[in-house]
Amino acid sequence: MVFAEGALKDLYRLWAWGPWRASLGVLPAGNEVRANRQLGRLAAAALPAQRAALRATLAGALGARPELDAVVTQLFETHFANQYVGLSFQRMTLETAPRYLHLTGREHLDQALRAGRGVILAHPHLGLPQLPLHLLGLEGYPVHQVGGGAPAQALSALGTVAARTRRRLEGGLAATLHDGTGFVRPVVRALERGEVVLTACDGTGGGQELGRREVCQVLGRRMRLPVFSAWLAEHTGAAVLPLHCYRAGPLYQADVSPPLAPEDLTAQLATLLDGWLRAHPGEWHFWDQWRPGSLLDG
Repeated sequence: MVFAEGALKDLYRLWAWGPWRASLGVLPAGNEVRANRQLGRLAAAALPAQRAALRATLAGALGARPELDAVVTQLFETHFANQYVGLSFQRMTLETAPRYLHLTGREHLDQALRAGRGVILAHPHLGLPQLPLHLLGLEGYPVHQVGGGAPAQALSALGTVAARTRRRLEGGLAATLHDGTGFVRPVVRALERGEVVLTACDGTGGGQELGRREVCQVLGRRMRLPVFSAWLAEHTGAAVLPLHCYRAGPLYQADVSPPLAPEDLTAQLATLLDGWLRAHPGEWHFWDQWRPGSLLDG
């Protein structure tokens, strides 16, 4: 979700990264995520035009449903929780992790690693996808994340400071971070060593075109999806395991699925993405970017 630059947004940044951030620091671990979701609810109420645009996109993709207004509110909650997830990396330890996340499917990951192969965790931008990666890192798995580079949107001076702060907090993630705009050799070598790499199967958070894409069918429409997971698997022999994260009651849940067949990997991920978006529409970060002429548009 992208909000236009301007003086009002800069005033919000001063408050969010100052008093709001300080107040979150005194809450018990886990409650900062819930507080940020509540902040999203307030933003949803304050931005009717953006709510209406999101609702129209959802209706076009999912059909007219009575619950669409609630889904739009959930999208704002998801955005704000994800925007400030870096505040949780130092607070989420092995002891406090159950206050944040329930992770299923470790057995699929362990089985693939025991086979002596690296593992690619292919995920959509759903829920808080860095939380399961952080947890796996805390548990001792050698994990890596391929990121999306710098934001495509030009930022104000305060916006640049805020983005720098977010990147510094992201450095607390219990994983090795790789810029997707750079050389991929370190990622390939990690997989050849039998390690774990998390990479997106739906798009890039920075809004930039990174690597080759393939047109697939998702929700009855053409969507351009990255083929990086399939490329990595072909060049390293690593297994591709889908992972998706979503809100489940007061906590988040992340599910690691069994390995995909090596043929038509991107098409398989498109089918899974279709199901994930239908099941958890309020958790996807990119609804406002799925429009004619965008990177996702086929």
